[in-house]
Amino acid sequence: RGDVKPSVPTHFQGFADFYFEKYRSRKVTKQTLENNLYRYQKHIRPYFRTIPMKEITPSYCRGELNKAYSYLSDEYLLKEGKKLVW
Repeated sequence: RGDVKPSVPTHFQGFADFYFEKYRSRKVTKQTLENNLYRYQKHIRPYFRTIPMKEITPSYCRGELNKAYSYLSDEYLLKEGKKLVW
């Protein structure tokens, strides 16, 4: 028919690039897209870059959050109201 849908990447970074290019960029202003991309590249991509999408589970995300906050003491987290309870 001529209607060829792009294949969806199976790894996180490829999927994120696909999402920002094909969908997010059509829904928001240029400035919002730039802000979203900055936050994604700084805070999300480093943790999920090469992970296959099917391996990103709630359990995996909890583990990554625990690693990210592991340098902070329990006392600090409780004081700041940031204690992670899983």
